[in-house]
Amino acid sequence: MHEDISIEHDLVIDAQPERVWSLLTDPDSIRRWYAFDGAVCETVNGGRIEHTWREHGRFLGKVLQVQPYGLFQYRYAAQPETEPQLGASTVVTFRLEPEGTGTRLFVIEHGFEQIAGSMVEARELAAVNLTAWRAGFTALSDLARRR
Repeated sequence: MHEDISIEHDLVIDAQPERVWSLLTDPDSIRRWYAFDGAVCETVNGGRIEHTWREHGRFLGKVLQVQPYGLFQYRYAAQPETEPQLGASTVVTFRLEPEGTGTRLFVIEHGFEQIAGSMVEARELAAVNLTAWRAGFTALSDLARRR
């Protein structure tokens, strides 16, 4: 039996969707809340994603879908300096929805079972990534409030 291992997280950010979109897609903003040592983000279908951390390396992605202020999805390599190919990558989806005076931001990442040697490893990798997203979103939310 094949099990799809995915993570989901959401939070409300005290900023309009346009501001949250900018924080998710502008390379200078990405460096401030996530990829501290460098970022490339081409917000077009087929565009390039690069996130760099000195301690982890450079991770590559390829944009799959773009709907400004609403949806941003990319395939993301599981290992540094490798292309985001099927079987060696996950798919990350950000969805933004207006909520009150802010924005509810959802992240879904799936495909862990395709890159791990076992279901146990896939669940462990998913748990690590969920912790990283939560920390990143805390920093993103703080950054959004600073305007």
